Amino acid sequence: MVTGEPGSGKTTLGRALGDSLRVPFLSRDDVRAEIYATAGLWTNDVQGRPDREAAVEAFVQLVEKSAALGVSTVLELVIFPEREHVLHRLEAVADCLVVLTTAADAPGRVDRRVRADPLLNRREVLDALGHASIDDYLGDPQREIVRRQMLSTFDLPQLTVRTDDGYELALADVIEWVIGRTRERSTE
Repeated sequence: MVTGEPGSGKTTLGRALGDSLRVPFLSRDDVRAEIYATAGLWTNDVQGRPDREAAVEAFVQLVEKSAALGVSTVLELVIFPEREHVLHRLEAVADCLVVLTTAADAPGRVDRRVRADPLLNRREVLDALGHASIDDYLGDPQREIVRRQMLSTFDLPQLTVRTDDGYELALADVIEWVIGRTRERSTE
């Protein structure tokens, strides 16, 4: 599981790990976006705004199903104290490791990414998300809540990776850590 505050590089590192380890990458944010797409986002007529909890539940069910089929995954998810049951569900079906991403300019990264996102800058998309403008979207207090309330320590093997300028640890070292910890856990 790759976790960290918005803009800390979770998705980029998670995708790189999935590609390098040759396993699927699953993101709660991607699942939520896919639910929006199914609800009509691309048609400019969104039928029902999918909530965060529905996206989390769909995401967890995808991970549970993958694990039941014997498919290892790299997943991206932020865990909050009130959502620890989600982590327990994941631990019940798989041996979990945690990679925590950190970045000094995480909020600035989010701001630049969102301003450059052609889908998020469409009027219909902003309306569907309940925001009057891209600035309103960026000013959503949810981002700060995520940063303050997300869990950053776990009772699982955990590695912290700074993503300010590349990766500190290097991607190859992160991959070796994942493989090494997986081997250790399989012999326990």
